[in-house]
Amino acid sequence: MATVQIDGSTAVTSSSTRNNGGAAIQTGSAASGKLDKVNVGSYYTRLGVFASTPIDGTDTNEANSSGTFAYNNTRPIAKRYTTTLSGVSNTVLLSGAARPGLRRKVNKTESTTNRLDTTLIRSGGFNIYTGKFTNNQTGAVVKPTVQTDSFGQDDAATPTSSVPGELTYTLGGAPINTEYKPKYNT
Repeated sequence: MATVQIDGSTAVTSSSTRNNGGAAIQTGSAASGKLDKVNVGSYYTRLGVFASTPIDGTDTNEANSSGTFAYNNTRPIAKRYTTTLSGVSNTVLLSGAARPGLRRKVNKTESTTNRLDTTLIRSGGFNIYTGKFTNNQTGAVVKPTVQTDSFGQDDAATPTSSVPGELTYTLGGAPINTEYKPKYNT
């Protein structure tokens, strides 16, 4: 309950201040004069704006030129469900299944690719003033060498239903590899 007028001039009295009532948002009609209706969205509704409104202007365009800019979907956009995006037929989301046969079991690294920047810098092939790599003999601008190392297939990281993994143990000092029994999907 208020104890002082809003402007701070006088104390609250039964004749100067109305303390029996309130205000509510979007209530429809006011109830018996004690509840004031407050329409918060009226200012923005008159302007035709709600939150942010995307506009196809000079700095914005559709991702697909045959699609609709700021398209309002009537159905959810979800994996394994959406067949159109922005009004254009598109089945790319249908492949987002969580089926075990389509997933990789273990994150594996079978090869690496390295630009040998550091090797070229150590040999004096980087000009700190121009920010470019140069050949030491000719002074020509060069690109660092790219080196790819392949490790081969990682059998432990690529299990299948028929070979779900391997067990390695020693018996008499010699390591023995035994494959686990095959898994069968039911």
